[in-house]
Amino acid sequence: SPAPTKRAAKKRAPRTGGLVRAAKRCHDCKTVTPDHFQCHFWHVNGTKCSKKYCVLCLRTRYREIVDVDAIVESEWHCPGCLGKCLCGTCTAQRERLRKRSGSVSQRAARLTGYYASALGR
Repeated sequence: SPAPTKRAAKKRAPRTGGLVRAAKRCHDCKTVTPDHFQCHFWHVNGTKCSKKYCVLCLRTRYREIVDVDAIVESEWHCPGCLGKCLCGTCTAQRERLRKRSGSVSQRAARLTGYYASALGR
């Protein structure tokens, strides 16, 4: 019999039919869960936000900002891009930017959220 080719030797991931989502790490609580939403915001510099938030965090910590039941995932912008993220890293970055004087730069817009910087918050 002929030797197996490279293509035949590779293991393929099982097909799930799109019903099962891969588990991802939540930006806020850092737990790994398949129940999450990924941000679809494009930053001014042309990069896409890659933050993911689990449904539990969105329901408990961000319920006044986000209505989980009404999310259209292809248009969803995360609390980080809205300048409302409550995680330690984002909060510390916002505090550092507030202590600095001067106008809102592109870096500030990226770190605090485009919408928040455009509105002067």
